[in-house]
Amino acid sequence: MATERINYIDGVRGIAILLVFFAHLSGGVYPHDVSFFNNYDFFVGGGFIGVQLFFALSGYLITKNLVNEYTKHGNIDFKLFYLRRFWRLYPVLLLACLAYFIYAIVFMESRMHIAALGDIFMALTYTTNLPIFPLWFPDLDWMGHTWSLSVEEQFYLIWPILFLIVSRLKSKPLIVSTTLLLCVVTITIRHYLPSLSYGLLRWDALMLGCFLNFVKIPKSVLISITSIIYISYYAWILPEPISNIDYIITSIACAALISQAGYMNFLNSKIFVYFGCVSYSLYLWQFFFMRLGYPGYLNLTVSLILADVSYRYFEVPILNWARERFKLTR
Repeated sequence: MATERINYIDGVRGIAILLVFFAHLSGGVYPHDVSFFNNYDFFVGGGFIGVQLFFALSGYLITKNLVNEYTKHGNIDFKLFYLRRFWRLYPVLLLACLAYFIYAIVFMESRMHIAALGDIFMALTYTTNLPIFPLWFPDLDWMGHTWSLSVEEQFYLIWPILFLIVSRLKSKPLIVSTTLLLCVVTITIRHYLPSLSYGLLRWDALMLGCFLNFVKIPKSVLISITSIIYISYYAWILPEPISNIDYIITSIACAALISQAGYMNFLNSKIFVYFGCVSYSLYLWQFFFMRLGYPGYLNLTVSLILADVSYRYFEVPILNWARERFKLTR
């Protein structure tokens, strides 16, 4: 796993987290829904399209790493793969859950502590998106935003194994067909089980990201402009309800943007690259602070400070230590 960062990839991450962040600043988040823009829902769809962009990017990057490792070594070291994922994602999540636990103990009524523990349990086991657990645990939804992390973790558990099985058959058309087949399966299930769409059936975005590793898409101004138009549209307007067609269109638009990202110079700008670097910390901490019900200007300021501090003094040092301690590069 290469340790260096690619600016335009961080730029894509930066776009994604800014879409999510501004959507939550404008509409607020549960339970207080405090708006930064005087209750004007500015970029109301940013959360939806931003997460779609994260999914497509995750599929692209994970598969890129898998392809590189398999090409070089003829195998996938699953222990190393999951160690990388653990040290990249879990420490910050654990810290956010610890902060929530302390808040719950100090400020919440004792009758709500079990529900808070239920939130934390689902977040730490990456099961927030599964519909069965709220039947077992009362749910305050304070860690509800970890549903997207759950979708990605479930993808990490299944796709690398499937990738290795198909890759050993030495058929590029087969692996391309597999990515597209999983898209079709996702779309079909979502058609018949629309209630599971938002938090579970998002594999079409992930798999289209995977698909990009097996096809050569040339530089295209048309693709670039079209992807930006669709992403901008869905950032501004959130369909109610979100239909299967909306999921399909946004998955394609996000994959198209990623396919052209290397040709888009604006993605290398320092502001987008910076937000791409802090995106994971910002995703976790902005939700937590916004749930406290403070004014919008504090939501903006404190969320950014928390994300920066978390990234610089916790996320990066721990990841660097883990890379050295467990030899995560290969």
